[in-house]
Amino acid sequence: MPASTETAALLKRIYDSAFGNMLYSNRPLLGKLQKIKGGGSVFEQACVYGESAGASRTSATAIANSGRSKKTKFLVPFGESYHAATISSLDQSLAANQPRASFGDALAVEIDASVNQAANECELGLIRAKGVRGKVASFSTTFITLDFRGDGKNFFPGARIQISATPGSALEASAAVGTVVGINEDTGVITLAANASTTWSTIAAGDVIYLEGDAANAAVSAVSAPAIVLA
Repeated sequence: MPASTETAALLKRIYDSAFGNMLYSNRPLLGKLQKIKGGGSVFEQACVYGESAGASRTSATAIANSGRSKKTKFLVPFGESYHAATISSLDQSLAANQPRASFGDALAVEIDASVNQAANECELGLIRAKGVRGKVASFSTTFITLDFRGDGKNFFPGARIQISATPGSALEASAAVGTVVGINEDTGVITLAANASTTWSTIAAGDVIYLEGDAANAAVSAVSAPAIVLA
């Protein structure tokens, strides 16, 4: 029950001793992959993707069908992923007095968030081409429902997004930009600052969604294997 007027001045506010981090940082696929240091203009990867057809429980059949395993190689270009944050003089003052005056070091929090986002970009690039972050299943007023609700983790409040009909095709509505104000990760529903059909008059189910600046827009995709660049 509320404290009485006589005792309210005696009570303290209670704070958690740790700064809460609710950013998505589960990257099982990226975590399992071997990491190497890059260099040069592109990375060339050779791999085997199919066994020999010469396999049978009958010796003669195995010999008759014998051949070589299937192999290929491909090039992975290096790219950049830029992450910028603003630190004010007040932020710097509070950071200097942490932990007495603030829950966390303002500069460290922004850097950690940017590195976390860059790592998420790396994993997304392993399974999605041309900067695509999700696909429109349906839309109504300020809401877009993703066709796979797990893609909700690819968006965040404040994200500026663009759409096109297919991965890599020209952006719709003269590259118009919508702003995300909320995301329900349980249902895969994005909330926008303005009606989806007002921002993109041609929006339709099946359209794909990008962060602003990531789309190929009927040209060479800006997204490849991202490096971490902090500004």
